[in-house]
Amino acid sequence: MKNYYDVLGVKPDATPEEIKLAYRKLAKQYHPDIDPGNPEHEKRFRRIKEAYDTLIDPKRRRKYDYMGHSAYVKDPHFRSEFFDEEDYRTPETDDGCGASDGEEGHCGSCGGKGHGHTHENGHCGRCSGHGEGESEDAFETEDGHCGACEEHRKDPADEEEELPPPYAIRIAVWMDYEEALQECIKTITFTENIQCPVCMGENADQARVCPDCEGTGRKIIYRYAYPSKTAVEIPCGRCRTTGRLAAKKCPACRGLGYVEKSWTMKVRIPKGAYQQQFFYLEKCLLELDGAEDTSPFFTLPDHQGKQFILIILYREKEGFRNLGGHVHTDVHVDYPTVVLGGSIKIETIEGVIDYPLPPGSRLDRPIRFPRKGLCIPPTLGGRGDHYAHLILDIPTQLNTEQAAALARFRDLLYADAAPDVDPPDGCSDAS
Repeated sequence: MKNYYDVLGVKPDATPEEIKLAYRKLAKQYHPDIDPGNPEHEKRFRRIKEAYDTLIDPKRRRKYDYMGHSAYVKDPHFRSEFFDEEDYRTPETDDGCGASDGEEGHCGSCGGKGHGHTHENGHCGRCSGHGEGESEDAFETEDGHCGACEEHRKDPADEEEELPPPYAIRIAVWMDYEEALQECIKTITFTENIQCPVCMGENADQARVCPDCEGTGRKIIYRYAYPSKTAVEIPCGRCRTTGRLAAKKCPACRGLGYVEKSWTMKVRIPKGAYQQQFFYLEKCLLELDGAEDTSPFFTLPDHQGKQFILIILYREKEGFRNLGGHVHTDVHVDYPTVVLGGSIKIETIEGVIDYPLPPGSRLDRPIRFPRKGLCIPPTLGGRGDHYAHLILDIPTQLNTEQAAALARFRDLLYADAAPDVDPPDGCSDAS
């Protein structure tokens, strides 16, 4: 399979100047004006131009090198008209559409040529599961395409993430790292302020007219600026514009007009819940205040028309660092194990792993365990990774026998060194 570097005849580490030089050389040889009417030269030149446009752009070249040729040309944001040709075919695409250059108005993988489908039943021919009895809605038509080809489907990563309703009431559900790996039942408490049932929000069981504003809620003050006097009307601060004062504070709400009401609920959280994911309460609610019937909560006058949202939040776990769903931990190892190798224990959110540490392991490279991290959105892979960072433990207190053994090791380590090479600082013999 030829890639863009092979098309231009340059090495993968070629400089922009080398790419330009190779392109100019090939353009002079295969330009359509050199041999008009030669379809092979025209197609070859388009391929050369496509390779040059990709490799000369630093951003596109970096993406091309990272993804690889076959993955790059299948990227939904890039369409190559040479994708289905013989020397560009891969095992994943070998059973694809027969038409690659948009013959007969085919949409296929040819770069989205058209709205017209000349195949039977308007199908592009990439998949053969469309019968005569199927409805058009099942084809997921978009721009005239039947929707059967995965090449024309929207990339899930490009879809906007669904957000909770802006005026919904949010209830936090705190979860441990381990709980998100399986379906779990959580008990949560929701506290809200409701109208005081004793004073009905009047702040007191008895009231009198405010003497400052005489029940109007506003009062007159005078401002003097010699030699004149100006009357200004302002809100009454004593009764807070209500015109009434409490002769005696309500014992139930202590004059606040509201009381706190707490609801204890049991909710079912599905497997794979990730940080800041939200669920609608009515779909997860199991029990309310120990009763099986959950309808009283949603039938209250204060709750009708409101939406309650459960927001998933992770509790911090000691020794674990959460960086975007990837878990990082520190593993302390001694010097002999780092040099000679051995088994070390690494704690993950799924349990302890006995990891065989290879001899001479480097401390600057963490050990990666794929898909052993926290749950993340499905568009990002569904599961993060676990990274274990090696921390070297240096002994600070050695007995005489241990110090002698370490000095002996140092002498043997540098015994075969060249005569003109001195041991590192601090490694000279001390008698």
